[in-house]
Amino acid sequence: MAAGQSEAAIRASLLQNGWTVQAVDDVFAQYYGAAITPSQQVSSYQTQTSPLITQPAIKRSFSPKLAIIAGVIGLIIIVGIVFLLSHGSKPASKDTDKLAQPALQENAADTARQNDAIMLASAISNYLAGHNGTLPQQTGSSGSPDTLNICGPSCTPATESSASLSHYKNTPQAVSFHAYANDLKVADTETVYIVPNAVCSGDSLGAPVQGTAAILYELEKGEKHKCLSL
Repeated sequence: MAAGQSEAAIRASLLQNGWTVQAVDDVFAQYYGAAITPSQQVSSYQTQTSPLITQPAIKRSFSPKLAIIAGVIGLIIIVGIVFLLSHGSKPASKDTDKLAQPALQENAADTARQNDAIMLASAISNYLAGHNGTLPQQTGSSGSPDTLNICGPSCTPATESSASLSHYKNTPQAVSFHAYANDLKVADTETVYIVPNAVCSGDSLGAPVQGTAAILYELEKGEKHKCLSL
């Protein structure tokens, strides 16, 4: 072996001079004392690495029964949702509408009653202003279906004041004058009392007061008995 040359350089020189790989390995075996040759190193590496290369991948199994059960449960949920959307909401909506309609009608009617009481109070105040503080004494029918006259001893154009009413309308029998009495209340929601020489104390009549008037009426909801002073 040439001194100072590496093993790789010596092998390359021998192979260039016509030596076979086996002959070179034999020489190096004799020289180094049965050292592992490059070809043996490659064979050993392949032996160590081959199990890693050929090792089969781990397979995970999934039970077909679980897949079937999951599919059935999902189908049941979907069918249930579709049924509720197509059948459950419509009756509920109709029932809600049926329950809401009477309440809305009652609210609208009560609002109209309250507005009519205000219109009556305004008509009485106008009569007082036009007759030197003299109170009216009766109601009378007018030529309009929604207008009620507030009159003195007689109902004539010169001695009357009018009130436009959306609920009680032109019905003198529903809106009438009533003498003062303790704890006086109207008979029902379609009746109005105009009480001369009286004021309200809350929703009831208070003590008598000359030269003014109070209006008693009734609502369908809430605090039913109402009183309105001029």
